[in-house]
Amino acid sequence: HSKTSFSFCSYLSLQCLQHLDLSSLHHLSPQLLIESIQCFPELITLNLSKTSAVNQVCATVGKYCPNIVDLDISYSEITDKGVLDLVHLQCGRQAQRMHRLNVLGLKLNHGTVTFILQNLPNLQVLEEENLFAAFRGLRGKKLSVAARKSTALEYLQPEHVALKTLVSCVQELQPMDILTAIQISPLATKCLQHLDLSSLHHLSPQLLIESIQCFPELITLNLSKTSAVNQVCATVGKYCPNIVDLDISYSEITDKGVLDLAFRGLRGKKLSVAARKSTALEYLQPEH
Repeated sequence: HSKTSFSFCSYLSLQCLQHLDLSSLHHLSPQLLIESIQCFPELITLNLSKTSAVNQVCATVGKYCPNIVDLDISYSEITDKGVLDLVHLQCGRQAQRMHRLNVLGLKLNHGTVTFILQNLPNLQVLEEENLFAAFRGLRGKKLSVAARKSTALEYLQPEHVALKTLVSCVQELQPMDILTAIQISPLATKCLQHLDLSSLHHLSPQLLIESIQCFPELITLNLSKTSAVNQVCATVGKYCPNIVDLDISYSEITDKGVLDLAFRGLRGKKLSVAARKSTALEYLQPEH
């Protein structure tokens, strides 16, 4: 009950609460969510995934949680309007702290996602089904999204996009979308660390190679179920020295590609793998 919620907040003085996870609690009404969020002005992370959260809940977060860094509203009932209201309230503050926003499952218009990118410049992770397509709109001068027009809102320059993660969850991702993202987004600062292109069979090996060369700071790369070939593997080994997590499962890469990748990553050590025999190649010791 809302009264219980308020008395609970007051009694325990929970104004200092910083992390709140209400995900999958479908039975909580939007009104209860709104009243509860108002009790927690110091929230840093908030998870409302798979709840009954509506647009007004989003506006409440924007108004009452100025320090929010990590917000998950995925698979809720929030629409473009709620997200636009949230971003408007956030970008009205001098200090924008939001680093992660999860809007998966909301089926937002590309224009709304573009609006997020340009007005929350500190975002490092934006989880959205077809994030690549949203970069198309970053080439303009002024903004007009969902009938909202303002001369005070201008497109950010490419170097202001600080995303460190690019993930595409759609099968129909177009090669041009990747090229646009490469030209516009994190590449200006070479800061991209996580890239997931899994299951995108239609992306050519050459496009994969050209894309990977643009991301020297990659830590994780998922090429599972893609058209990746041996040369793609060699490109990863050559251009991604910091790679920690690589998924090339169910691709077209053979032993040769894996061996080439391994040799490049050994930094002068010696290796013998998969029927390759040479007196110059020795197994690494376990401690290595």
